[in-house]
Amino acid sequence: MPGATLSFALAYELRDANAPVIIQVKSNSNLFSDDNNMMQVEYDVAKIRQYYSEQIDAATQEAEESEKEESGALIQNEEQALEYLKKYLEDNDAYIPGHIELDGMIDQGYNFHGYDDMGDHIATSFWYAVSKDGKIYDGVMGNYVDAIESDTSIEYILPYSDSQYYTYDEVSQLSLEDLRIARNEIFARYGYIFRDEGLKEHFERCSWYVPTGMSSEEIESSLNDFEKQNLQLIKQCENE
Repeated sequence: MPGATLSFALAYELRDANAPVIIQVKSNSNLFSDDNNMMQVEYDVAKIRQYYSEQIDAATQEAEESEKEESGALIQNEEQALEYLKKYLEDNDAYIPGHIELDGMIDQGYNFHGYDDMGDHIATSFWYAVSKDGKIYDGVMGNYVDAIESDTSIEYILPYSDSQYYTYDEVSQLSLEDLRIARNEIFARYGYIFRDEGLKEHFERCSWYVPTGMSSEEIESSLNDFEKQNLQLIKQCENE
């Protein structure tokens, strides 16, 4: 009976009832004492609406905070975790096996199995887990290893646009949004302060970004040959 009464109250509330309403409930058996076997229940629908609105607002805020925290993480997906791990191995002159595969998620992060297929058996080199804040956990030794504190390449779309020439094939495969960010990365390196809120928020999350207040004209006059050509290539791909 309480369930039926509540569902009816909510249905009534959805029909624009703001003031307290009287709901009559009739029993199929002689549960109520009056002659018509009826019971009247008063509901303050405005309070019901306020309660559920507060619950929805709280859940929405929690989801937004979780999403914001996730977007600010150093490692946001499997691909970045794998790139981060490979960079760690290269910088430490460690052996890189023929296969590095994700073996699910564990408490320490993305869990990678590094191995070589020897034909008649699998030769395991390591079990490393990469956390979202850039920590690397050695599953064999059971401890954390020193990660690459200076590695910021995963925070870029085109991490070497200031020191190497990118090809058309490399740049043309990027989405329009990634092209836009890659173009502005060149200016962000010089500390340009963005007026666009989306770009401003994006680069403020990058550990390498240091606002200097240089104007776009000052930056353009300071670009090196790599940056000039890459900038031109990015614009070309954006206009296609």
